[in-house]
Amino acid sequence: FKLSQIIPMVAMMGLQKFNLEEMGYVHHVEVGYAFVQVVCLALCLLIYLRIDKMVDDGRKIRIPEVKQMGQVVSPAKEQTAKEYDMDKLKEMVKQPLLGTVITAGIYYKWGSLMPLVMQLLMTPFTLYEGPLTQIHLLGKTMERPFPTPPGPFAGLMPDAPADEPKADEPKAVTKKKDE
Repeated sequence: FKLSQIIPMVAMMGLQKFNLEEMGYVHHVEVGYAFVQVVCLALCLLIYLRIDKMVDDGRKIRIPEVKQMGQVVSPAKEQTAKEYDMDKLKEMVKQPLLGTVITAGIYYKWGSLMPLVMQLLMTPFTLYEGPLTQIHLLGKTMERPFPTPPGPFAGLMPDAPADEPKADEPKAVTKKKDE
């Protein structure tokens, strides 16, 4: 199990039990949120510096194409480990930046502390569990390309149909109805 999956449930139960606004912790949450976002972006900068210092050995990694909702989002390609890590870092930095913009907009518009608390807790755990953090900050070794976790609707989507039936399987025949 991952802590980033458990923390939201615990936080939601805690926020239902305790009203942070009535307790006077609004500014604490705001400052904590801003501090956590700055620290996470600083860690992303540190990861960038470590990737930049990587020795490029010239070995290429085959990256399979990425499909979302049946559409090819990113074609298959070959990259070095350094190029692959830089691409993954760009993706990794977009998530907290976009999350910050959305969360700040929700807080500004509706004044709800729930999204601030959730992002305050989730962003560091998500960053910690990421493969680039594991490799470049914690010194672990991982195989590239990194496995992609299934999307939230992966179970609802049917598997891609096979292009050609196998030689020992009969081809499907459809007949037209006479009108």
